[in-house]
Amino acid sequence: MSYDFFAQTQELTLQELQSKEKLPLWKSKRPDPAIEWLKRLDLLPTSQIDSVIEHLPPLSFALTLQFQLAKPYISRDETSFSIIENPVRKEWVFKVPYVAPSGWKGALRAALWQNLGKEVHETDEQVKRLFGEIRDDTTGQAGCLHLYPTFFDQVGLEVINPHDRERGIGKRGPIYFECVPAQATGRLTMLYVPIKVPARAAEVAEDLRILAEGVVAMLTTYGFGAKTSSGYGTAEDALQGVGQLVVHAALSYPGVAEKPGDTTQSETPQAPSRYQEPSGYLIAALRQDDGSLKSEADYQASVERQGKKYTKSEKTVL
Repeated sequence: MSYDFFAQTQELTLQELQSKEKLPLWKSKRPDPAIEWLKRLDLLPTSQIDSVIEHLPPLSFALTLQFQLAKPYISRDETSFSIIENPVRKEWVFKVPYVAPSGWKGALRAALWQNLGKEVHETDEQVKRLFGEIRDDTTGQAGCLHLYPTFFDQVGLEVINPHDRERGIGKRGPIYFECVPAQATGRLTMLYVPIKVPARAAEVAEDLRILAEGVVAMLTTYGFGAKTSSGYGTAEDALQGVGQLVVHAALSYPGVAEKPGDTTQSETPQAPSRYQEPSGYLIAALRQDDGSLKSEADYQASVERQGKKYTKSEKTVL
């Protein structure tokens, strides 16, 4: 397979061509509409959390927070052609720096590996529940945790010059890395959806606790992206703005009495329908192993396995 590469012509002044500081010129030539679109896309998961989370299984939660880089973020792009030897990873459509969901997931799991230790991490059921497990057969299970990409609107350059230890001079000259500079801001968004329905409140609370500890350790201590052992990819301790945690659950606050005349909560709870258990979940006859609703064919097969006839009254259930 062959590729055809070309460069678009653009009018440049003689002063711009002779200038040694190409980075300000480079930034000024970038299309602003793309940045504005990315800002809108970055806000979509957070602007619709309240309306989406209520349609997910009970005890699902979403966490979003905005951070500021303390050190530059470096990663490797997958493009086959770039003017810079080491370009930062960019989104395919808008060509702006971003952290892919897989990158966030790997960095977060590595931070938990550092906190828990290798032996505990590999056998911990909580880690498997969050991130899933891969097996050679079909018994593998995806995790409860889902992460979203993070977009940046700034690009910078980092230079390293490896020296020979004996002679003390550069081996091959300076090496340039495209990066997201320090002080740039980004938004981290994650979604937790329990696999087992109904979920256990104690397990979800423990998952939320370990996630909070892992996010803090990843952002402030261990970093994300490339060259994290050299200090790259870390964020400031303080958040930028206010974070948001949305939980699909009826939470009660101890010590807070209900105000007289408050009609926000019904005094007499509604009785569950004949298709629901007292807890509010679907009855076992209508529920699959993963908690979702059975199809009509599956429900008919389960009725016939019990020696019953699939009549019109049974059909009205679905």
